[in-house]
Amino acid sequence: MSSFSLTEIKLEAAIAPTPPIVTPETTVTEAIALMNAARATRSLSADRYFAQIGASCVLVVQEKHLVGIFTERDVVRLSAQGLPLAEVAIAQVMTQPVMTLRRSEFTDVFSALNLLQTHHLHHLPVVDDSKSDRIMGIVTYESLWQLLRPLEESYKLVESLQEKESRWEAEKLAWLETRNAELGQEIQARTAELETQVTRERLVAAIANRIRSSLNWQEILDTTVTEVRSLLGCDRVAIWQFQPDWSTIAVAESAASNQPSYLGRQVEDTCFTPNRLTYWNERILVVPDIYTTEMSDCHQEFLEQLQIRAKILVPIVQGETVWGMLSAIESQAPRQWQTGETALLQQIATQLAIALQQAAAYQQAEIELAERQQVEAALQFQIELDRLIASISSRFLPCSSENLTHSINQALQEIGEFTQVDTSYIFQYSDTEATHSMTHEWVADGLPPQRQNTQNLPNQVFPWATAILHRGEIVHIPSLANLPVEAAIDRQSLQQFQIESSLIIPLVNQEKVFGFLGFASFHQEHNWTDDNIRLLQIFAEILLNTLQRQQAETELQSSERRYASLAEAVPVGIFRTDAVGNCLYVNDRWSQIAGLSPEEAAGMGWTKGLHPEDRDRVAAEWDRAAIENRPFQQEYRFQRSDKTFSWFFGQAIAEYDVNKQIIGYVGTITDISDRKVAEAALRDNEERLRLALSAANQGLYDLNIQTGEAIVNDEYALMLGYNPAEFQETNGRWIERLHPDDRKPVAAIYQAYINQEIPEYRVEFRQETKTGDWKWILSLGKIIAWDEEGNPLRMLGTHTDISDRKEAELEIQQLNQALEKQNQNLEALVDQRTSELLTFINALPDYIFVVNREEMKIVFCNERLATANFSDRQYVQGKTIFECFPPENAAHFTEKNLQVFESGETLHLQESFALPTGTMYLDTYKIPLKRPNGEVYALIGTSRNITELIEARQNLMARTAQLEATNQELNSFSYSVSHDLRAPLRHMHGFVNALRQRLDANQVLNDQKVAHYLEVIEGSSQKMGELIDGLLTLSRIGRRELVLQPVDLRQLVATAINLAAPNTGTDNPVEFEIGNLPTAIGDPTLLQQVFVNLISNAIKFSRNGSETARIEIKSTPEGIILVKDNGVGFQMEYADQLFGAFQRLHSKQQFPGTGIGLSIVQRIIHRHGGKVWAESKPGAGATFYVQLPS
Repeated sequence: MSSFSLTEIKLEAAIAPTPPIVTPETTVTEAIALMNAARATRSLSADRYFAQIGASCVLVVQEKHLVGIFTERDVVRLSAQGLPLAEVAIAQVMTQPVMTLRRSEFTDVFSALNLLQTHHLHHLPVVDDSKSDRIMGIVTYESLWQLLRPLEESYKLVESLQEKESRWEAEKLAWLETRNAELGQEIQARTAELETQVTRERLVAAIANRIRSSLNWQEILDTTVTEVRSLLGCDRVAIWQFQPDWSTIAVAESAASNQPSYLGRQVEDTCFTPNRLTYWNERILVVPDIYTTEMSDCHQEFLEQLQIRAKILVPIVQGETVWGMLSAIESQAPRQWQTGETALLQQIATQLAIALQQAAAYQQAEIELAERQQVEAALQFQIELDRLIASISSRFLPCSSENLTHSINQALQEIGEFTQVDTSYIFQYSDTEATHSMTHEWVADGLPPQRQNTQNLPNQVFPWATAILHRGEIVHIPSLANLPVEAAIDRQSLQQFQIESSLIIPLVNQEKVFGFLGFASFHQEHNWTDDNIRLLQIFAEILLNTLQRQQAETELQSSERRYASLAEAVPVGIFRTDAVGNCLYVNDRWSQIAGLSPEEAAGMGWTKGLHPEDRDRVAAEWDRAAIENRPFQQEYRFQRSDKTFSWFFGQAIAEYDVNKQIIGYVGTITDISDRKVAEAALRDNEERLRLALSAANQGLYDLNIQTGEAIVNDEYALMLGYNPAEFQETNGRWIERLHPDDRKPVAAIYQAYINQEIPEYRVEFRQETKTGDWKWILSLGKIIAWDEEGNPLRMLGTHTDISDRKEAELEIQQLNQALEKQNQNLEALVDQRTSELLTFINALPDYIFVVNREEMKIVFCNERLATANFSDRQYVQGKTIFECFPPENAAHFTEKNLQVFESGETLHLQESFALPTGTMYLDTYKIPLKRPNGEVYALIGTSRNITELIEARQNLMARTAQLEATNQELNSFSYSVSHDLRAPLRHMHGFVNALRQRLDANQVLNDQKVAHYLEVIEGSSQKMGELIDGLLTLSRIGRRELVLQPVDLRQLVATAINLAAPNTGTDNPVEFEIGNLPTAIGDPTLLQQVFVNLISNAIKFSRNGSETARIEIKSTPEGIILVKDNGVGFQMEYADQLFGAFQRLHSKQQFPGTGIGLSIVQRIIHRHGGKVWAESKPGAGATFYVQLPS
């Protein structure tokens, strides 16, 4: 247009004559009369149409200045308001201030058009350049159009616009609208698809990374259900674990605020049990609606009780076992689950199965590690306690009796401090064993000693503990709460001493309880291990020996002081001889025992008192002892003059001079007659023992070791299947019956016992019975007689049949072997699972790696990372980052790794690296690995190549920008075209009015054909105006910014009915039924347009004739608003055409309209993020549904 020259056109031709001028006090009625008069006067001019423009308004002038303007539009507006026009001054209703155009500024047509369009004006007064602003005329769209298009061409323009331009513009606008809608839908669909895909992949990757980084199983479950429900937007996402009886428990749950919680609730579906095999085979169960999916009534009722309307169930499989289920649930409405949603839940169920396996392995490892640490700590404690006891024992040995008390107290302190008790002490029982007193004590700093308060305590103070100690057993009280009911008195006594836990070890010597060693804590529990108790028992034995040694040394000192007096008073005979045996001294007791006076015993006279049968034996033994330089010991008899005799035990040791030469002997004789009588009684007891063993089925043997012959009881022979009357046992026959595999072990044990290397003869072996079977025997024996040279002479023992016990031991051994094999199988299974996990990691599309903190070494990487830059994993693992990557990349990696090591927090970042083939983008997670004390020792990382995703996103953004620009251009074009079409339509309307007046004046309107032509032109222009208004509305909807606020839909619908009902163009009665309508969030102006269009549409298509049109407007329980009529309806196969611009399902003649109203409805609802659709049948009315977001 800029190239179109207007300089040759006389712009004055576009200035219409000056309209009538009035003062502000002029009434509206007077102003209207002036406009009518001007129109009538100017209609006679040559340029009647042009002159009429100046009569379409009046100018208001006050003191020669233009202060306002009053137009025909103001007349229509005031008439609609019903004001008394004759009483209203023009100053009250005029438009002010007035926009004017100076004549010097009116240089071209477009300057005037720009002012008219910019300020939305229809009349623009033109003034001269003088200070008084004299009015020269007025410019309007019509005057400008008159300047550009001569009157003779106007009719051609009308015809052209009707026949060509209107059709072309409509087709072009329809095509642009359709294409614009298609492009918008395509962009939205593609964008939604990519965003959904990216969101799902991120969710699965995040869950996988969380599983690899977190060992908290419950945290993984809780986070997973929360994120999945956020993505799916459903009512509930839960994870259920199967129980042994196939019931389920919800172990994790994310539910909407209006939903009940099932967390921790056990649910059993008895109706579902027969279908579990089908469920196992199908793996995934998708139910869009429980009322349309085939299932039993019982199961449907069960789901209704749980408020489930639609669901997806995905099993979580651990190995070959279904561990549980992952479920997504809608409770109120059905839902068509998408394939991507099902695939997402399946991927997450797989990740949860991996996490379950990982958590089980980690839990087992933690248990084993904790047990190992406990064992190591206990072992270290035991080793140090053993060393401490050994050190204390070594200090006791050289310690004198005077310093022993201090050493014992010091030992109690060291043991007490090491074992972290409050006190350690020693009690000794009195000779009567009725009381006990504390002899040694240590207490921790700040605690009062109790030794003064614990003297001569009656044993009845601790009756329960005293009874246990006197059996030689340990009293272990970890806590007073552990005491049994029978220890009630002990509990009260311990509470009196404020003792919470205690360990008491008896000091036992030759089955007599000397006292006890104790450890106690006053305010805390203390549980002693068996190993520590055994070490403290050793310490107790050391203390006992030390105490007894102290007592012995004290007694020895006393004995030495009393030796002289006791030598005479002692109840044994004492004698001394010279080197050859001549008696030099005997005490009175010797004389009494031997029956010889000291004089009679002098020299060799003492030999006369020996029993004749013993003299040679005693003399021979005396000589051998002298030759072998050993003490003389012998049992022999002294015979008195009355031939009575007594048994004595005589012993003597040599006395040496300084040259170690024997100078004599000193010895004693002890009357052992009573012992000899006891030995005879013992033999009688042995006989009785044989009888007792016989009654107990115990075999008894009495072996003569020198001859090998044995005396056995009947049970001995019967045990081996022999007749006792015919059975003769010898050592040789016993060895022949011995199993070949047992001969060497039995011989070794026997030899060790003979050599006194072991304290008792106890051996198990197999003996062959008379029938040839093998029977296990337990043999216990003791040598009861030795000769003078120390050789065994006689051995007594028992045989016990232990075959049953051996069979049980064999079964236990077999069971242990089976357990060992099972353990090996479990280890192999762990190795297999480790291999499978490694295979899975290598199969992942991510780069996975582990870097230690100390040296930045890559201690692990999967195959994908290795093959991306190197030859194989063995090459990468064990090398530092700087050995594997370029310096700039290595420095970047080191910086990010240090950030994770120092913060101890997971790092998520997106990285980019320049490669010869282009830029590579990575989505990276770096997760710290921590020791139990929280120290970060390494990190595990995953990097996913997202180059394609980034490039696709960039392309999408560029394409979106292009489409938005195109859409903006289309909107601008549509808006501009619609405005450009308005002016010709106004001209047509004006020309038709002018033509009608002229024809009427010439009485040509009586011609019906002419009148019809005018009606066609006028109707077509009116319809074109309505079409343009619809297009402008459609265009504004796309540009207008939404003003969201709460909207009372019931009040809005009532207003819409008032606006729509008068414009229906029908006389049929209409009944409206308005139900309950919610309050929605939306733009009230746009929503008003929605319901005006829907109600107008319902009224227009209502039934013809006298039948009342019924229109129902209400909402469903789901919040969907519906507008239902009883009109003509439509066929559903054409329902997708309803909301397209210029789309019709009925003829214009039957139901006139623009075809844009429903398109406007759809665009407004879509801008609110909602949905609109329709349902109908021909002749049965139509129902339009509107769903707005909550």
